[in-house]
Amino acid sequence: VGQAPRGGRLVYDSVVRDAGGNPTYYHVNQPGGAPGYVPAGSTSDTRPTVTPPSKPSVVIDSGVDLATPSAAQTAGSRG
Repeated sequence: VGQAPRGGRLVYDSVVRDAGGNPTYYHVNQPGGAPGYVPAGSTSDTRPTVTPPSKPSVVIDSGVDLATPSAAQTAGSRG
């Protein structure tokens, strides 16, 4: 696992433990990503208080004007 998102929740399917039985790594399967190991020291058993912010939307101007209702009706009647 490259880097888990801060505040993200991952599902693990196995645990690597040291000789004392303490977890050292968790094996996780990320949705749409490659499986990997997360160090136990980088995890917490408490839920985050605030959800992580979403990525901002990007709007790209194509340079094409919006269609007018009459143009859309004319194009629709040609079919």
